[in-house]
Amino acid sequence: MNIIKIYENPTERILEEYSKFKFGDPQIIKKYEGLLIKLILKLIDKKEEYVLYTVVKAPVNKYYKKSPMIVAENISKTLDIPIVYGELYFNYDKKSFYDYGTERKAIVPDVREITKMINKKVLFIDDAFVTGASLNVNLQLLKERVKDLTTLFILDLSKSKYSEEEANTYFFRKQGISGLKEIVKKKGFLPTTQFIRTFYDLSEKDKNNILSGINNKKIKSLQKAVKLYVDK
Repeated sequence: MNIIKIYENPTERILEEYSKFKFGDPQIIKKYEGLLIKLILKLIDKKEEYVLYTVVKAPVNKYYKKSPMIVAENISKTLDIPIVYGELYFNYDKKSFYDYGTERKAIVPDVREITKMINKKVLFIDDAFVTGASLNVNLQLLKERVKDLTTLFILDLSKSKYSEEEANTYFFRKQGISGLKEIVKKKGFLPTTQFIRTFYDLSEKDKNNILSGINNKKIKSLQKAVKLYVDK
């Protein structure tokens, strides 16, 4: 098993950029996609068969995605590598999401197409290395089935003074509602799980403020994404 981390000692600038990635900023997603493609091209052996793997809160759908999932899907298209999803089943609750993060990260994903990974080299695309809990769960699930597993993380928070929650929300805590409005208006924006969690917990006034900056099609899509994510 190999573990690769793009940013091992994140500065405040990197944290703000990473947080924008978590909120779905298309420009940062494109940047991280490019960085990962360069790494993957150095790693892969043309004689071997590879599969991309990423996880998301169930169900897999077109309305919301975890930010690493967007990157993984773009890489899949660019490099013509098949992709397999691990679906996580849990109910979102603001109070417990980070307080019980260890339990959440111990959830064993439902990998419906796991047979596609048998005896293949797997490239697991994830966002941040915090405690290694979610990585260990996926390793236990896959180790007897795959030929090799390489996990590519954007950020290493294991030795950082910033918690996972602080890193994820860094941009919003600095820029507030105006920052979210800036991101949601960008061409190619797709609601991420981080964006949905933050949006869902806002006051109705702040929600309407954000929605006022986008067209009806985007509004309906965002509302559908929120419903799918938070429905029990």
